Order: sequence, then structure tokens, then C-alpha cells
Amino acid sequence: MTGSSEKIQYKGTNYVRCKQDIDIDLNKGLKKITKKIGEDNQGNNVYAVKGLSLKNFIYFEGNVSMGDGGPVGLYVSPKMKRIISLTKNPNSLRIYAIQKKSYDSSKSIKILETKNLILIKKVVSYFNKGKFIPSKKMNEIKIAKEYNIDFSSSKYPNLVETYDLVKSNQGKLYITSRKSFEVSKGISKLILIK
Repeated sequence: MTGSSEKIQYKGTNYVRCKQDIDIDLNKGLKKITKKIGEDNQGNNVYAVKGLSLKNFIYFEGNVSMGDGGPVGLYVSPKMKRIISLTKNPNSLRIYAIQKKSYDSSKSIKILETKNLILIKKVVSYFNKGKFIPSKKMNEIKIAKEYNIDFSSSKYPNLVETYDLVKSNQGKLYITSRKSFEVSKGISKLILIK
């Protein structure tokens, strides 16, 4: 393996770090959805993702003890990075409530899992109609509750696209992944957020 943590080459194939919201579905268990294919020269375990082409997808499990800033997470072919999206044609949706245990520790509790395509399309529609919130304003908002929303698609098995959803003390809902957007409260009735 050669390259930086953003661009790498493994056994002659070039990869780039995948979009930050897309990763393997670790809720299913690493061993269940991947197959170890080796180690890189920094001691990271390298995996093929089951159901996906090694030519386009590879997963690195970082060696925390080394702290070298090497590759960790999902890497894809440069072409795939431009086109991959699990919210274009999702067929599964899971929502987790995040319970903070301490400043740096939390627990995820699944509150909804559905394959109802009508419901999923409505949720995506709410996301797409969100009102942009500048980061300075978002930093001023007091957060009451936090959620993760995972979309998956049979087109990309064993991957999830995760969005962070927060509820403010005033009851407003915001997507806070990549950029921040305020979404209509109507979404809360669809996905059981109280």
C-alpha cells in the first residue's frame, strides 16, 4: 500500500477516501459483511466488502496503537466517489437515538427500522427541502436530543449513509452532517421522533 490517508494504492489499484457520511454497516458486524484480504505496510487490516467489487470498494481497519494517521474506513475508486449515494434509491431506513453517557461516550438505541419505500422517500424529500443554516448560527443552537439516520440500498449492500439529526431545545430539527439544514417538524411524525 502506498499513498496518504486520502488517496491510496493497494496491490496496484487506486482508491480515495469515501464521502464522510458513507461507510460499512458496522451494526451488522465487521466479520459478517467483510472478508479480510491482508494487511497494509502499516499493520492495518484490509478487507473486501461482501457483495461489492474489490475494484471499487476496500475497507481499512486502523491500528489505533500505531496512531500514524494511516488509512481507516471505506475507500472507493475515484469514479465511484463521484457517483455513490445511498439516498438516491434507498430501500431501508434505520433511526437511532443517541444517549450521551459522558462527554466522549454514547450509546445508540434503535427506535425505527423500515423498508417502507413510501416512508423512506418522504424522509429523503424532507432532507432535500431543508433550509441551509450557516455553521456560526448552528453553533449557537442548544441541542436537546441527537439521532443518527442510516439509509441503505440494495445497490450497495453492506454500506450505510448516515446523517446526524438533532433536535433543539426549541423543538426544531436540524441535519448536521457535512452542512447544516433545518428540516420541517413534519418529519418527526414520520420517523417517531419526540
